[in-house]
Amino acid sequence: MSDKNNSSVALFCVVFGTIILTVFAMNLERIKEVLKETQFVESVFGSPGKEANKKTEESKEVELKTEIEFAVQESATSDNVARPLQPVEDIFSIDITTVSETTGNEETAPVFTENSGQLLQPDAQVSSAFENAAQKDSENLEQAVQAESEKRDVALYFMYIDSSGNLIRKETARLIPATNSPLTASLQTLLAGTNIEEESKGYISLIPEGTVLLSATVKNKVAYLSFNDAFQWNKYGVEGYIGQLIQIVYTATAFQTVDSVQFLIEGLKQDYLGSEGVWIGSPLSRSSFK
Repeated sequence: MSDKNNSSVALFCVVFGTIILTVFAMNLERIKEVLKETQFVESVFGSPGKEANKKTEESKEVELKTEIEFAVQESATSDNVARPLQPVEDIFSIDITTVSETTGNEETAPVFTENSGQLLQPDAQVSSAFENAAQKDSENLEQAVQAESEKRDVALYFMYIDSSGNLIRKETARLIPATNSPLTASLQTLLAGTNIEEESKGYISLIPEGTVLLSATVKNKVAYLSFNDAFQWNKYGVEGYIGQLIQIVYTATAFQTVDSVQFLIEGLKQDYLGSEGVWIGSPLSRSSFK
């Protein structure tokens, strides 16, 4: 009796399940539409596609944040000073100078601007400044060469005292500026004294300190030289007077236009030089000291 009841229950379940499946199959499309409209599945189990997209977006956001943080940290470590952004137009407005491989000459390459597209020409003011500087350098060089070429060699005479105490005349060459009065320039150079090279050779000047050449004229190969009062007082005595006269006479007669020298004191002729009585009353030549 019990087995019969169990069989009846099982049969009933099978029949009932079959009926349910049949009804479900017949209304399957309707059920799908209802589930889709109500979004029952998404609300209960969630949308796999949206979750994947959400994870992808979160991953991109994390990567982007990482890149931004890395860039900021790199900038902070490389440079502590914030630099202003350079305008785009300034980047393209740059003059470019190239050098030709064949000639080595500089050429200014045309450059386009991003905004206008026009060729940039070299700055006229800059070019003019370079041209003026080059012209000035050329003029300075020409003046230096001209000044060097306008110098002339002259013979100056100084004195030398040997080991025996004898006065010896010494000739030296000097390079002085060329002028219209070479005799005056030569004598003024002599009055300035010896240079370092001449001093190293032991040359000295016996012309009294403070001597000034007041005037110099040449007539009939006689040089009339007028000195100030300091010229007639020599602290070395007779030898000093003779030495200073030799220096003047030999330096003046080194010019072909001069054979002798007439000494004047303050423009006046006098017979003797100083208290020692050295004769200067007539023109003196080189032969006067032999």
